[in-house]
This record gives sequence, structure tokens and C-alpha cells, in this order.
Amino acid sequence: MEKQIPRIISIGILWGIVELYGSRILKGLQPELFSIWMPFIVALLLISAKRLAPMRGSVLLMGVIAALMKFFFAGMSVEGPFIAILCEAALAEALFVLLGVNFRADISVGVGLQLYSAFHPLLTKGLFCNSIHFVKFKRWVLNESLFKRFEWGDTSVMAFFLALHVLAGIFAALLFAAGIKLKEGVKK
Repeated sequence: MEKQIPRIISIGILWGIVELYGSRILKGLQPELFSIWMPFIVALLLISAKRLAPMRGSVLLMGVIAALMKFFFAGMSVEGPFIAILCEAALAEALFVLLGVNFRADISVGVGLQLYSAFHPLLTKGLFCNSIHFVKFKRWVLNESLFKRFEWGDTSVMAFFLALHVLAGIFAALLFAAGIKLKEGVKK
């Protein structure tokens, strides 16, 4: 317990830094895939964090720290990222409480955070097909030469968008599991 409190605070601060600066960098580098990359990074962080601080409620506390950092250092707005961080933390913590700290929970957290990212504009503003993340993604798919050989309707772009979110969530859990296997192999 005593070792977990500094870890919770440190990881919460790290999450806040990722939200403050990492999100800006990602939006600048790849705005079309921002809604996939950011929850992927957060999922990796939270899956790892739960192993370092397995105490019940630890991810929620990390989320509170990250959300407060975002609130104070990014314009003191309660809307948008502040609420999104708290929702992500609550979702991840609930999944870890329900499923335990294991690979099944890791996949659930990865996919859950990705789907929350995809659908949170619908939940908060009543938008999905007109959300900025989806509009940028659709524009990218329709203009990217790799995808031009296919006929893309709104439904197929939406299915592709959601499929990439789900795959990214699964990949976050697999990447963490591979890292653990690699670490165990190095110890032997």
C-alpha cells in the first residue's frame, strides 16, 4: 500500500503529461488517426499502471490527477478532455474490478477505451458521423491513395473506423503481454 501511493501519483502525473503534450503532438502529426492513437497510448499506460499499483481504485485516482492537470493547464474547462479522462479512468477501473488484473481485463480495457473514444462525441454532444474525429478520418480514407480502389459509403467508413478502434484496443493488450513475456525471458 505504501509503495502504491507514490506510483499512483507518478503515473497520474505521467498520464496528465501525455494528455497535455502527447495529444498536441499526435493531433499535429496524425489528426486523422488521433482518436485511435491516443486511447491506444492511454490503454498501454493504464494496463501497465494496474500492474504497478493493483490497489482497488488506483486507476481512478490516476485519472483524477490527470484530469486535474488537464483542467488547470489547458484552460480550466470542465467539458471535453477533463470529463473524458475521468470517464476513461472509471471505465478502466470498473473493468479491472469486474475481471481482475489479467489478460482478459487488459483486452477489455484496451477495447473499452477505444470504443469510448469512438463514441464519446455521441454521448457528450449527440454527434457521431459529424464528430471532428470521424470527419477527419473519413476525409483521410476517401483521399488516401491506398483506399481509393474501394467504394466507400458512410456505413463502410464507419465500420472501418470502429474496426480499427477495436483492433487497436486488442493490440494494446497484446503489446503489453509481449512486453511481459520478453521481460520474463530476459530474467531467466
